[in-house]
Amino acid sequence: MNTYWRKYRGRITLSARGRQYKRDVQAVVGPQPPRLAGPLAVTLSVWLPDRRRRDLDNLIKPVLDACTAAGVWLDDSQVAALSIARLGVRKPGATILQVSEMR
Repeated sequence: MNTYWRKYRGRITLSARGRQYKRDVQAVVGPQPPRLAGPLAVTLSVWLPDRRRRDLDNLIKPVLDACTAAGVWLDDSQVAALSIARLGVRKPGATILQVSEMR
């Protein structure tokens, strides 16, 4: 999250690393995303790249925004239930996202 946004000419904008992260998520999702339309439950399983202290809540927004851009769902406002777990250290870091439609 600390490298996701940059201040440029008085405006906050997505950094080069943030844009690359969105492209990486799009590559994982593939060319025909599911575009889920209803309320969703999302679970994030996170392995950090090192033992530095981090706030888990800072990891959520980039993941959800990248999934919106990749077409996993129409808008991240559809997320009605959200869970996140820090599972340890794994280089270079990893995130597994599980999404299910709520009925």
